[in-house]
Amino acid sequence: MCTAVIFLFMVWLFRNIRMIVLSVKMEHKMQFLSTIINEQESGANGWDEIARKINRYLFEKKVWNNEEFFFDGIDCEWFFSHFFYRLLSAKKSMWLLPLNVELWPYIKEAQLSRNEESLMKK
Repeated sequence: MCTAVIFLFMVWLFRNIRMIVLSVKMEHKMQFLSTIINEQESGANGWDEIARKINRYLFEKKVWNNEEFFFDGIDCEWFFSHFFYRLLSAKKSMWLLPLNVELWPYIKEAQLSRNEESLMKK
């Protein structure tokens, strides 16, 4: 039981630390949203491509120490949904996440560009 709780806490911590890393600079958020908006591939392949491109970008900018910020497209889509789209839907700040009103139009555009069925069951 204790091991399971520790594991779940570590997963939660990892997911939230990534948002703190990405939220340091507006340019990283904009790059993430721009990559989503401009991806031509749809479905799982599209999210996999977005994850690959952002992993490369964050590594090259020395924001993350390797090219594994996102595990795969499902992880990338989860991240967008929870740390960008959910903020827009709530229209209020969440724990440790500032409310970047200037990002709202880009978040909406990113959501519309990925308007296919979600890769995850929500």
